[in-house]
Amino acid sequence: MGRSNEMLSEGEPDRIRREIEDGRMRALQVAIVGAAVLTNLLDGFDILSMSFVAPTLSRVWSLGPERLGFLLSSGLTGMVIGAIGLSWIVDVIGRRSAVILCLTLMAGGMFAASLAGSGGVLALCRVVTGLGVGGMNAASGSLVIEYSTTKRREAAVGAVVLGYPLGTLLGGLMSVWLLGHFGWRSVFVLGGLASTALVPVFALFVPESIQFLILRRPKGALMTINRTLARLQMAPLAALPPQVQSGSRLGVIDVFRPPQLKWTVPCSIAYFLFMMSQYFILSWAPKLMAQAGASDAGAISISLLINAGGICGGALVGLITARFGRRNTSVLMPILMSLFITGFGIIVPSAATGVLLFVGLGFSLFAATTCLFSVVAGGFPATVRGMGIGVATSAGRLGSVTGVYLAGVLLAFGFNRMALCATLSLPVLVTALLLSRLVPRGRHLHAVEVRDTPRTAA
Repeated sequence: MGRSNEMLSEGEPDRIRREIEDGRMRALQVAIVGAAVLTNLLDGFDILSMSFVAPTLSRVWSLGPERLGFLLSSGLTGMVIGAIGLSWIVDVIGRRSAVILCLTLMAGGMFAASLAGSGGVLALCRVVTGLGVGGMNAASGSLVIEYSTTKRREAAVGAVVLGYPLGTLLGGLMSVWLLGHFGWRSVFVLGGLASTALVPVFALFVPESIQFLILRRPKGALMTINRTLARLQMAPLAALPPQVQSGSRLGVIDVFRPPQLKWTVPCSIAYFLFMMSQYFILSWAPKLMAQAGASDAGAISISLLINAGGICGGALVGLITARFGRRNTSVLMPILMSLFITGFGIIVPSAATGVLLFVGLGFSLFAATTCLFSVVAGGFPATVRGMGIGVATSAGRLGSVTGVYLAGVLLAFGFNRMALCATLSLPVLVTALLLSRLVPRGRHLHAVEVRDTPRTAA
């Protein structure tokens, strides 16, 4: 409980952060995580909605493979642009305001897509939707990091991460029904309505980040901070702390300058390599299974098994971290993911081994995603956290494209399944090595808010 009858002095913003990080997860903090889960659920549905309608749309519009591929990639293109192009806004207008902006872009893109009459217009609408999805990761992720306790941070991020496979599964099921009853446009309408519905949730009930308000101090910042502190049952501030001297205050461009660059570079490399392996297996596993003799239904079931394992991984990674520590979990999960990818290349999955293999792969993949995001996001100072997340995840998007393309090149060169999986399991092993250096033993991940070097994590 906060000291409701006391007033925190001007020099105690660090105490607020410590009370949040070292305390218990209060109802408001849990609600913030829940709202972020919903945004990631929408991300999973919105970005894959084109895949859901692709078979129907290709028949209705007589689309060839090349044209359909262009439409499918347009949303991903928007995500790459949004991840780097909108992430800086998170550090300028605020985390909550950026979430609302991204939801507006997603809703606008989805509604416009439902009205599209040509492939070019539809592709443009998908880019707009992708912009919102790409920027959302930095916006909602920063809110979760800054309102989570240290003890429950992985559990909070894990809950957000599992929103994506849940959105994929639920979106796929709902799309089947909508396509059968109302046609392909209704799938985009559903995405637009869901995104629109979340706007008032964030506008009315989700508070802005206290760290952002102290650093940027917009009009009414003190009143807003104290209103949030009251909801957290914490003592209010008597006044805003003194302004930091401009020469020592980080700006969004400083993620590309020393000494912050020492954190940005390894985090970006880790994301690039991780998503090389991640998107290789997510994209190619069904095709490789089909080449090994599996039926179409059997190949498609791989995605369902991986997502089912991912839901378990996102749900349990917090418990695993509490038991084995942040460093051990952050290193172990990418290693397990690499082993499962290699195992897929060696083992010819039967009904029993296939379930174990792909559920285990999904578990380690999404748990590793949680650990990687928690380490990277938590290590950036609050002044550049949105931009830092955007840069690292943009590198990851490039890695995903590289991994998928490289797999095709290696297959063309004559690599068999064993050689291909062994080769593309290596990038995520390097990610594990990088995380072992980014998360040293015996230390906690508390980024320095206005000083120049980020600390690392335990």
